Amino acid sequence: MINKTSIRIEYSDHLKLRLQARYIAEELPELIYRKAKQRYFDHETERHVAVMSVMYHQQHCQMMIAFDQSAELVTIVTIHPIEKQQIKHRLSSGRWTNEPTNYI
Repeated sequence: MINKTSIRIEYSDHLKLRLQARYIAEELPELIYRKAKQRYFDHETERHVAVMSVMYHQQHCQMMIAFDQSAELVTIVTIHPIEKQQIKHRLSSGRWTNEPTNYI
């Protein structure tokens, strides 16, 4: 099992641009990585995904991050709001599968 509290987290250049373009707080991707209970693996992109309900533009919404992970390093690649229906569709199509929370 990977210890989420001691792992090093990096932000990709793409993520940094997305944070600026979408007016998302800089600390939010790391918070989602460390606290999200909804965790999936995206078989199309071969990346891990974490989803959490957050305040965004003064409304509650589901926000997802996609990230690459090794034993020592997590690189968060992107972040964006996602609708519950999109999550359901990605799960039912098999694109996403649930990832055990004790894995991360």
